[in-house]
Amino acid sequence: MVAEFAIRTGTHKKMNKKMNKDTNYIVKLLESHGLRKTAARTDILRIMLKKKTPLTQDLIAEYLGETAPNKVTIYRTLDKLTREQIVHRAYYKDNAWHYELADNCT
Repeated sequence: MVAEFAIRTGTHKKMNKKMNKDTNYIVKLLESHGLRKTAARTDILRIMLKKKTPLTQDLIAEYLGETAPNKVTIYRTLDKLTREQIVHRAYYKDNAWHYELADNCT
């Protein structure tokens, strides 16, 4: 339904342009840290770019929906991105770490 509306109104071109820009940024970011581009890494970073607020592992899985990798993969990906200083643990609340891009640290 959303895709149909986007095509009719011409906003799909803007959406694709934004996704391509985000994808290029993510690929360059991963390459600059010597990391491979994996689906889990790109999907998690894309969500973090889009939301711009600290997110828990559960929120990331929720935003990814059916395409979300399992919780262990999300945890390991966040751990690796944290060790590479691409992502920071912003704070701990309600028994969960909240992560954000290092560029957006609060």
